[in-house]
Amino acid sequence: MLKSILWVPGTASHGLICGFAGTEPELRKDASGGRPPALLDSSSCSRLDDLLRWHVHLVRRHWTYPRRGPGRPPTRPTIRALVLYLAAENPAWGYRRITGELAGLGRKVGAATVWRILRKAGIDPVPRRSGPTWGQFLRA
Repeated sequence: MLKSILWVPGTASHGLICGFAGTEPELRKDASGGRPPALLDSSSCSRLDDLLRWHVHLVRRHWTYPRRGPGRPPTRPTIRALVLYLAAENPAWGYRRITGELAGLGRKVGAATVWRILRKAGIDPVPRRSGPTWGQFLRA
């Protein structure tokens, strides 16, 4: 277990960063002129520029996000297939009814998205039903 880190100066701006397993008083006693402190192992010493390079790499890797293209992602193919399936099986349903059915199935898809999928597939809106329109019904 690494308890302390000690900077050992070297030439120019380089030096060594060493990890020690000892406690703080032991390090002070060892550094004050006694024996050299016990290193954890030979791999626990690193040059300062290596440590800084590792840190830069770690920060860059942590804070760099994958690049995405501009715009909204396309509708999933499974949703597109489900919309087209519902439209083919139920020709009297409009895009709003299909949207409601998808919501009932737990798929959150906007009405405009369903309308766009149907239009792109060449499926026309629901034909007018026989009978009066709502305005004609109210006037009668």
